Parts: sequence; C-alpha cells; structure tokens
Amino acid sequence: IDHIINTLGGPGNQRVIELGINKGTLNIDGENDKIFFEIESKYTYSQPGEDVSVGNIIARTEEKGNINELTLTIDYGGGYDITFQNQDELKKISKASTPYKVIIKNMGEDAFKKTIDRDWNHDEFVKKMPNSIFFNLEERLNRIEDLLKKK
Repeated sequence: IDHIINTLGGPGNQRVIELGINKGTLNIDGENDKIFFEIESKYTYSQPGEDVSVGNIIARTEEKGNINELTLTIDYGGGYDITFQNQDELKKISKASTPYKVIIKNMGEDAFKKTIDRDWNHDEFVKKMPNSIFFNLEERLNRIEDLLKKK
C-alpha cells in the first residue's frame, strides 16, 4: 500500500490492488492520516512499549499476557490527507477468506497536501482494470520480522 501511495502520480491517477488479510486488522485512520496494522504474535519485535523504526514503518510491541500485540504504523501526516471513501474517519479492515479489492486514488491537492482515498470492494471497477496487484500483509510482516531479527 505504501509503495502504491508514494508512486501513484498526479491527480486523478488510481490503482487497484487485491489485499489479503489472513490475520490481524488493517486500520485506515483518516483523522490522523495514518495507516496501521495490528496483529497478535508470540514474537517480540521491540522492547514492550517502545517504538522501533524499520524504514518508514514504526513497530511497537505491547505485552498482553502470554501473547504480544504488534502494531506497524506509517504516518502520512506530513504530505498526504488519508481518507476512507472521502471521509476522515477510522476504518478497521479485518481478516477475510477472500482478498479485499482496494482502489487507491490521488484526489488532487487541498490547500496543504495531497488527498489519497481508498475504496473497498468495488467489483465493477476492478473488472475493468486488467492489472491488479496482490499484496499480502503476512508477507510484509514476515519481512519486517526478518529485518528486526538481524538488528
């Protein structure tokens, strides 16, 4: 998702991706212009309660009994107005047996920053778009896990 947002291009451009979520919850936080992913894990990715930067992603581990809750956050507040279906609200996207179809759009600029919007499950539009991208959050999490183990 981050790669699509950063390479989307000018106003009016949009991309469709298929987003598989097998575990955890993806949060689109329009109020704070952040996207964050929460997942329970037996692994510790940082000292509990401490933020660790992995590129532009902030990883935070919180202990919840015998399990850890990992939150991976990207903050777009400096340059993008993140919305969900044109609304500045918090939208939680949970695991599903089939991938979500996501449209990421550059809605142009307001007085301060670019507006990036996401729409979910727009099947008619997706059928017209031959080149969709599959993005699996579990693969991304495994990559981050590998990077953190090397530190």
